[in-house]
Amino acid sequence: MLAEYNGLGICVRDYIYMGGKLIAEYRPQENAYLYYATDQIGSTRIVTDDTGAVVYAAAHDPYGGIQKTWTSGYDPALKFSGKERDTESGLDYFGARYYDHSLYRFLSVDPVTTHIGYLSQTHAWNLYVYCGSNPLINIDQSGKWYTRVHYNVTYAAMMMAFKDWDPTFAHNLAHTVASACAGVDTDPSTTSEPYWESSPNADLPGGHWVIPSREQRKMWHFPDGNRYADALDIALSTLDPVEFGKALHVIQDYFSHNRYDSDHLFDSIFAWLGMSLDPDNPFHYWDAALAMAYLTLDLCYAYEQRLKAAYAN
Repeated sequence: MLAEYNGLGICVRDYIYMGGKLIAEYRPQENAYLYYATDQIGSTRIVTDDTGAVVYAAAHDPYGGIQKTWTSGYDPALKFSGKERDTESGLDYFGARYYDHSLYRFLSVDPVTTHIGYLSQTHAWNLYVYCGSNPLINIDQSGKWYTRVHYNVTYAAMMMAFKDWDPTFAHNLAHTVASACAGVDTDPSTTSEPYWESSPNADLPGGHWVIPSREQRKMWHFPDGNRYADALDIALSTLDPVEFGKALHVIQDYFSHNRYDSDHLFDSIFAWLGMSLDPDNPFHYWDAALAMAYLTLDLCYAYEQRLKAAYAN
């Protein structure tokens, strides 16, 4: 959201962002600024006026309900996860669909999951679910799909490595790299999960399920030592942010999946039945998760140095 206008076409709120993050709003009719402080997922926590006085202070629970309100002298339009909350219905607008925090569910189906399937992830069978029913570790930025480890860790590492660069450039670059890293899981040419391929003929509805090949799963999600070394070479040499992000995915999966064979689908099934730990949950293996995070950060710093040298030339 950039601005709000009344029925006469007069601007009443002008929103100000830095690095993709809301930091303030300007109210032209009062010639006044309000400043925003948000939490880790962009929810509005504190709003202060020009004098520094707190005019709004509240905390949300993981599913978007108001957990506690300290000050309510002002009603910000952007609340949970930085999304607009409709004053009449109480629904949050995520862009792709509306979310009802009282039901913990979206009101329409996930436009991404309906096409990709994700048979091996039971929470994805519910097309209305919010953050895979685990908002403590997942983030949904657009209502299309929640953000997991690949995006979060990569984005944070990139922002740390590029902290001295222009904030907007750093955010956009970090988002590009992190999206490429996480996108390996959803791109049909790289995914390890079964996905639904619609009929190319619009007059013939339907389609069929596609099972990624064993070679594709091994290349992008269950790399051996040679593939890991190749991905490291790419991550330490390329300037292309998309190629860099995809290489990071292979490297990160080497840490999380190297204790499993390439039949990831069966590992996930065993996890559902309680016969093994979830192979995709880094919280089960802190040593590997920390090593992966530190290596990702080191590679992002090396990438920053290459870009700095390229710009200098």
